[in-house]
Amino acid sequence: GERFLALGFSTPLLHIGSAFMYPSLEEARRAVALAGEAIRTKGLPEALCPFTAVFTGTGNVSRGALDIFRLLPFEMVEPGQLPGICSRTKDSHKLYLSIATAEHMVRRRDGGPFDKESYYSEPGRYESVFQDTVLPYSTAIVNGMYWDERFPRLFTYDDLNRHVVNGNDKLLGVCDITCDADGSVPTRQFTSIEQPFFIFNALTEETSESLDEPGVLFHAVDHLPSELPREASEHFGNCLLPFLPSLTAAHAPLVRGKGNTEALPPPVRGAVVAEGGQLAKDFQYISELRSVNARADAEAAAAAAAEDRALSFHGPHNLSQRPAAVKLDFSGHLFDTKVVNRVLDAVEAARARVEILNIEVGSTNDHESTMAVLLIAQSQERLLEVVEQVKEVAE
Repeated sequence: GERFLALGFSTPLLHIGSAFMYPSLEEARRAVALAGEAIRTKGLPEALCPFTAVFTGTGNVSRGALDIFRLLPFEMVEPGQLPGICSRTKDSHKLYLSIATAEHMVRRRDGGPFDKESYYSEPGRYESVFQDTVLPYSTAIVNGMYWDERFPRLFTYDDLNRHVVNGNDKLLGVCDITCDADGSVPTRQFTSIEQPFFIFNALTEETSESLDEPGVLFHAVDHLPSELPREASEHFGNCLLPFLPSLTAAHAPLVRGKGNTEALPPPVRGAVVAEGGQLAKDFQYISELRSVNARADAEAAAAAAAEDRALSFHGPHNLSQRPAAVKLDFSGHLFDTKVVNRVLDAVEAARARVEILNIEVGSTNDHESTMAVLLIAQSQERLLEVVEQVKEVAE
């Protein structure tokens, strides 16, 4: 509401305060509902319409935000309907809600059909289309999806710049509930409860905390539950209460395996990271993960030092070939089968270099681990040879 006022528009959203300003969640919901009723009867300024809100993801994060949004008058539409709505609709008495999931965000690089299982197991085969098919038709984006380095980004600052340069400035705000730094959306700074917004100017790439400046509004508070401390405490307390009797009856062991953690409820037992001064069984991978990271860092440092020595000896203009790199994704039981160790051994033997981009460790036998690495070799030809060697040891 304050941002719209700075742009010259008075809207019912102006009368909604920050969550911490209300004594309870119920009072906050009532304020949103009253604003929704005003939109239904009096409408929004036509210059802001159609007002399209795109939510990403369908998990708990998005569901919580949707629960509040649904207090406003809205029509549910598919992401593919947004271009048509923006070209012909000016209904100012409702908002348009669209929920984007993976099939709306990416496409196969080879032109094949989207397959959800394939996307999550081999995300490198897909590229983002969200920046061209959804972003240009969004007034606000609420980001609540899971993301890590293996997956394409929804959009970047460069995408925002391109759209503004081409005259498309429909996007007014991004609410990044996930708060992944430079993750699926280009959030490069977090905000606070006291100062919840910043403006990003896509033309100058400058940010400002003043709502009067031109650009896209970003909201990225990474501790939102603390805005409603009573409800948050009650919720967490209610979740914890059933486990208290078993927790009080259990005794912390002095030696790993000598306690009675097996008698704990599964959710609590699975959260025991260390016992008896040692890592618990399901978290022993942490030691190996530390070793892997330390080894990769040492190899990267050694390779960089070797490059510097080569440049000093031969001179930069005498290098006949340029280094080449490729991103590799691994999935499976990478630690208990020693796949990670074999991959690092192969890279070291080939005198190549590896940088670990991301590791997600499956904490049980039912959950596979995933790893993304950047493999670097002295030339394109050498890189292809090393890739084949890595494939052999990883199979």
